Amino acid sequence: MYDSDEALEAKGLSGKSGYDIAGPSNAFIGRQIKAGAYQKLDRSLITNYKNINPKLLELMQEVDPGNEYAVPFFWGTNAFAINVNRVKNVLGTDKLPNSQWDLVFNPEYTAKLK
Repeated sequence: MYDSDEALEAKGLSGKSGYDIAGPSNAFIGRQIKAGAYQKLDRSLITNYKNINPKLLELMQEVDPGNEYAVPFFWGTNAFAINVNRVKNVLGTDKLPNSQWDLVFNPEYTAKLK
């Protein structure tokens, strides 16, 4: 596991990350490729490679010329919405946690929100 691009980079560049696959952001992947942190992709093993949006592959070439090491996975903004009143009702409180990510990752809350 890694919790930031910096942590992934440190592990990847050490050569001992233990990862089979990684998901760095565009801001980091270019220099990680240049540093030799990744193997080239074998596109024959990615059966849906042909379905990747060509515009995204074109944009990826800025950090991965020839699209040899990476494929776009997340692109754009991912949002999560919270029905505040319903969550408060299920939790039996009038206050949400300080970090609303706790509603997703903290077992104290996730057990109640299943």
